[in-house]
Amino acid sequence: MAATVRTMTQTNDAGLQVNPISADNTNGDAFTAIQNGKSQKFIFYNPTGGSITATLKVQNTTATRVSGIGTVTPADKALAIAASKFGVFEILASDVIEYLDANGRVNFTYSGAGLIVVGLAANP
Repeated sequence: MAATVRTMTQTNDAGLQVNPISADNTNGDAFTAIQNGKSQKFIFYNPTGGSITATLKVQNTTATRVSGIGTVTPADKALAIAASKFGVFEILASDVIEYLDANGRVNFTYSGAGLIVVGLAANP
């Protein structure tokens, strides 16, 4: 089944969007990127009694050569968010394109129910 498409409303000129919503732990969520070319932060809160893992799904797995490192293949990123804690995913501006689907959205899946997406932010 397709991820739930989410729209956040920009609340100020700094690029912060706040609109708490319950994460869709069944199908995952797809967020429209705030602005291409900027780092993206996704802020989560876990009000449950146990840890929940949020996974950022890679869309472009084409290996690229990184100077001084070698060949790098983009991969999913997972963040375990402990009970009653916040978690923040940051996608650097240089990496945003690897996580955008064909509709310009960033996709997350979750290991359990109860996680709340608090907001998104873009950095120059």
